[in-house]
Amino acid sequence: MVRSKPRKPRSRRMSGGAPRKKAEMWSAHEHSQFLRGLEKCGKGKWKTMAREFVKTKSPIQIASHYQKFCIREESRRLNQCKRTSIHDITEPTTPAPETTPAAATAAGPSAPAALPDHKFVC
Repeated sequence: MVRSKPRKPRSRRMSGGAPRKKAEMWSAHEHSQFLRGLEKCGKGKWKTMAREFVKTKSPIQIASHYQKFCIREESRRLNQCKRTSIHDITEPTTPAPETTPAAATAAGPSAPAALPDHKFVC
């Protein structure tokens, strides 16, 4: 007869106590800060990003967000996306530059804004 190892008792954290906090969605501002941090710090610098860019999230939350962002990037590349997501934002949002009436009329009302071409490698 094979005897199995005695089971360890469950930790108190798992068996009761305070209920787990519900996950919060990332705001567009937080995601924009995430993209800005990814651009400046690069992949894997989650502690730096949490300290300097996305101050409302932990390094673990940022790493998890990056994983989901990469999965979404791949789905978008393969044209498999059916719904919109916060991960569809691929460029950090920047405040609109102040324009004078003369500058606005010179560019014309329908002139497209020049956006930098950002590519993140997952």
